[in-house]
Amino acid sequence: VNTNEKRYIPMNGVPSFYVAAFHQKMDNMIGSLYSKQNDVISDTKVEWNNRYGGHQIDLTGGFRFFNQSYNVTTQNGYNTGNDKTPLISGTNQKQIGGNIEKWATLTWYGQAKYNYANRYFADATVSMQSSSRFGKNTEKGIKLGGVSWGIFPSLQLGWIITNEKWFPSTKGAINYLKLTAGFDQSGNDDLDYYAARTYWESMKVTNNTVGLYLNNIENSSIQWETTTKWNVALQGVFLKNRLTAGLDLFWHKTTDLLTVRELHFMSGMKKYWTNEGALTNRGFEFHANAALINRKNWKWELGASLGHYNNLIKELPDSPSNWFRVGDKMVHGYTSSIYGEDNVLTAVGESVGSFWGWETNGIIRDDEQAREAGALGYLKYPTGLKEEGKKYSDFKAGDVLFVDQNGDGVIDEHDKVVIGNPNPDIYGNIYSSLTWKDLRLDVNFKYSLGNDVYNYQRSELEGLNTTYNQTTAALRRWTYEGQNTDMPKACYTDSEDWRNNERMSDRWVEDGSYLKLKNVRLTYKIPYSNSWLLGLKVWGEGNNLFTITKYLGTDPEMSCRNSSLYQGIDTGLLPSGRSFNVGVSINL
Repeated sequence: VNTNEKRYIPMNGVPSFYVAAFHQKMDNMIGSLYSKQNDVISDTKVEWNNRYGGHQIDLTGGFRFFNQSYNVTTQNGYNTGNDKTPLISGTNQKQIGGNIEKWATLTWYGQAKYNYANRYFADATVSMQSSSRFGKNTEKGIKLGGVSWGIFPSLQLGWIITNEKWFPSTKGAINYLKLTAGFDQSGNDDLDYYAARTYWESMKVTNNTVGLYLNNIENSSIQWETTTKWNVALQGVFLKNRLTAGLDLFWHKTTDLLTVRELHFMSGMKKYWTNEGALTNRGFEFHANAALINRKNWKWELGASLGHYNNLIKELPDSPSNWFRVGDKMVHGYTSSIYGEDNVLTAVGESVGSFWGWETNGIIRDDEQAREAGALGYLKYPTGLKEEGKKYSDFKAGDVLFVDQNGDGVIDEHDKVVIGNPNPDIYGNIYSSLTWKDLRLDVNFKYSLGNDVYNYQRSELEGLNTTYNQTTAALRRWTYEGQNTDMPKACYTDSEDWRNNERMSDRWVEDGSYLKLKNVRLTYKIPYSNSWLLGLKVWGEGNNLFTITKYLGTDPEMSCRNSSLYQGIDTGLLPSGRSFNVGVSINL
């Protein structure tokens, strides 16, 4: 895959924009990017199976190989002076960057399946995996061929209880009953390519000189994180095959979690990759499907599923500066700046990706309420540069009334709390299939309850702190003494004012629960067949037809990225659109 692109933001017709690297606003920008990626993927295996009386044996063995080579070069130039001859060489504000990565993984694996008399089942698998991202001196695994290998076994056992000779006759009450249980281990090598490497990086020192600085110290013991999964499930068919139901319980624990340790400032660096974390994830999934009507011309099946999980951080690297008050306890963790500043919390005893910010209690309606808001009068907020001692200003009428959690009269970092969780309490589907002769109607709903969404898009369009266009909610903003409203006054924030009414707070965290009609399909089976045409169907369907939700954004079923820390964050990506399709299915 080769990518070569050029881009340009002109001066005319476009507002100036802030570039953090230069700490200033720019009038225009010209940039280019070139990247090249080569992937080689191979999976080679040998299979063998045979039956000996009531014993069925299936064996599989092989190896998987993945190799990736990637390099990228970027350059940006700002304030070229005009839109007619925008040249990077003509500006002093330049950014030049790039990256080179070459890594590979190799996995040897073997699998054995056993089935005795269709009553007892066993499925055993073991894999041995190595990655060039691992350090040279990993503490776990085995050393072979000069590299470290992780060993990951799994075992699943099954028992069809109803196939036993001693199982009593229930006259169709219980037609099928299967119990399964087992465990599985897997490794994850998704860590920074340079975590196990010491490297220097170039930086511009003066206009004409470039220097090198140490940007990472290798961790030679960095290795894969291991997830152990335990599960037990019961599947059954009941009432003369009219009801199917199943319950699956699971418990997962991840050890040697790939985390980042904070380094002392004397090192000249901020972070260091380690295997010093652990988390658990436990829950259940239940499903049921019932044939409510089963006649010659009419058939109706109705089903539903329900799931719940709870993940908790159990261990993280210890650091004196990374302690937070959550409720009435102090927890150890880290904050991440994801479409905001220090707004996503990863802490021991909390769920992954918890939203971290300030709790609010409405808008200060008048000066009298402002004078009584704090412990000793006006609530205060820090102003000026944080390094220059303590300076404070007062929250006034029209500002957001933030909750002073510790009662010191100042709204600062010590008043932040967990204000949301992107993980749902329950989730699942509801589906129906109705058949009349050769006509079939399928309907599928999807639901989620209890999940929170950080509406970043609304925080930008209703923050009232920039020159950007705002939504019509700005018409409700506070404008006069004594006004009761849910929108603060417009207050442009400059570098010396830390009032930040638009800061990360529960104003931007919404209930993301929803019920969505995902799919409706109508199928007609044409009653015709011959020696070469076995079946002919015509169908039409609609997708994402409607959503019932209180969420104010475009779609509560979204996340801006796949990473666990980006779940439930709405950045304005295009939602799943409504679509309609028709088709013909031909079975020859």
